[in-house]
Amino acid sequence: MKARNSSRTATCAARLRTKAATSQRLKGGFPFAYLFDSPGVSVERHLSFGEDALHPTPLVLDIAIYWAAIMFAFWFATRQSESVKYSANM
Repeated sequence: MKARNSSRTATCAARLRTKAATSQRLKGGFPFAYLFDSPGVSVERHLSFGEDALHPTPLVLDIAIYWAAIMFAFWFATRQSESVKYSANM
């Protein structure tokens, strides 16, 4: 009975170590991570598009968010300049 419990404990400990290692994997991208470090394949703790795992959906979402933010800033700036021109003519 004791040997069975110790093997179960060892298995649980191994799962926890594996889970902790995968949760601390290097990620790249903001606000959504789209590039993940592939341990054993590439240089550890360095991200590269050619060697690491690329997830296209979060990459597209990141591009869309940045594009929308830039378009909003552009719209806001042009709207402000139009209101300044309008108030100067009055």
